[in-house]
Amino acid sequence: DNLLREVIEHSKGGSIDLLIGPSVLNIQGNSVRRLDTEPCDPNDVILSDSVQWSKEVGYWLGDLTFLGPNGDPFTSKSWPYQYDHYKGFITSNVEGNKYRQRNIFLYPPLKATEFDTKDSKSGRRIGTKGGKTTFESIDKSTKKACASLEDNPDNIAVVGDGKCGLNGNAKVFMADQQATTCSNNSELQGDIEGPYGSLTYTYTQLVGKDNALLYQVFITKEALNYFTAVILNDPFGVCIPTENPYVFDCGFDEDRIIQSQLTTLTMGTDNVQRRTRTAQGFDAFARVGMPTSASFYREYAVTEDVFLSELQSMQEEYNIRDEDMGAWMSGETGGTVSANIGGTGIEAVMAFLNESFTFE
Repeated sequence: DNLLREVIEHSKGGSIDLLIGPSVLNIQGNSVRRLDTEPCDPNDVILSDSVQWSKEVGYWLGDLTFLGPNGDPFTSKSWPYQYDHYKGFITSNVEGNKYRQRNIFLYPPLKATEFDTKDSKSGRRIGTKGGKTTFESIDKSTKKACASLEDNPDNIAVVGDGKCGLNGNAKVFMADQQATTCSNNSELQGDIEGPYGSLTYTYTQLVGKDNALLYQVFITKEALNYFTAVILNDPFGVCIPTENPYVFDCGFDEDRIIQSQLTTLTMGTDNVQRRTRTAQGFDAFARVGMPTSASFYREYAVTEDVFLSELQSMQEEYNIRDEDMGAWMSGETGGTVSANIGGTGIEAVMAFLNESFTFE
């Protein structure tokens, strides 16, 4: 009763929904009424009823930048390609209480000075493809960068059978989420949470004025314990095995954040639907809570025809081999692994990307 009186006093005559257990009380002025006494069912959630989710649907092109902890372009020992400026091709869709996204990111070859367009010691022209000059050799600064990678056993110079400095590469990404919880509180409409892979748990909240989403990823305490015991081989000798060979107790008793991403949806003066994504990455192991990365993704909605045309064009511009288109993805515990999407090349990639529109 005291709580209700306090809420009524602070509502100043406005309308407030108060969630108490499975029930929602609507307080308006001195009037209090119960809106729903039954627990909600996550299977009944319709994401498209929320403005933000409805605007996520479609084909998206992206100009992408990914930065490391010092603010410089990110570098990877397992993915030796450019992160300062690369391209994203994203499809996303909602159906009922489910959200699905399929991506392929295209990366240029290792960066160096521009290739010469004439025969020279820097780069020798061997022909043209689609009006663009191709080369069998690379300039001196790129050769030096590639040699540095090849001479360092901790790094790799290329993924697949392409050539360092000549061929770019591509990675696929996928996400499937659905509402596993729900609320009768209208303020929480459209919020979803659930596992992503076997190591992390995610939360997506609708924020702003029907124009933004906050997506956060936590590595679970179970995964932290397992990773420390098995992947890191218990470096401090603190992990205790259990009866389950996949479960360990290394002292981790809560999940840790590893990513926090804000997506803002805007309509430009050019009448193009845009979404801007900025994701902050955090260390969950050694320097817990310290920032490790930040992304700046500038994406805009296009038709399927434009999407396909740009995908083909950027594959050619970055000189990405058909055998690498759709071949690679990031591993759950790091590194690069085979994607196994059912083939490689443009047709296989488009079939994969269009999975966003074919919920089973």
